[in-house]
Amino acid sequence: MTIAVVWLEDGQLWAAADTRISSAANQGSNTPQVLSDNGPKLFKVPIIVKGPGPSGFFDQVVLSTAIGFAYAGSMQTALATHALVSSVFQSLICPQEKVPSFKELVAFVESMARKYIREWGRLSPSNCDFSVILFGFCHVNRQLTAYTLVLCHKHLNLRMPRI
Repeated sequence: MTIAVVWLEDGQLWAAADTRISSAANQGSNTPQVLSDNGPKLFKVPIIVKGPGPSGFFDQVVLSTAIGFAYAGSMQTALATHALVSSVFQSLICPQEKVPSFKELVAFVESMARKYIREWGRLSPSNCDFSVILFGFCHVNRQLTAYTLVLCHKHLNLRMPRI
């Protein structure tokens, strides 16, 4: 059982998660097997947005920041999603210095997570589900925010509560 939480206190976002990684329970047992008590579940996602520079190429850094990524559930699908979005979000370009909103970033994370869940779900439907909390500062709305994605192979859905 994983716990990952994000909360707002004194104008700052705080996050915490446990570090236990376990596998599904073996046949004949209700107890999951502990694989590690030192597994990270709280990550940073770097974001670099470039716009057109004096040369005409997209080489002018418009935004350099990061958001948080805390997950619970399938380590494989969550870490695959994190790795992909971390790579993509470091290579964003935008015309006319428009930066993506937090909601747009969350929508991309959700679409990539759905693809991984569908792919892994074909092999292991009971071991691909995960939830993720994305949190940080929205540079469009100028406020701290957090979104929760609850991703299930059977019922993929998106919940977006703002804190």
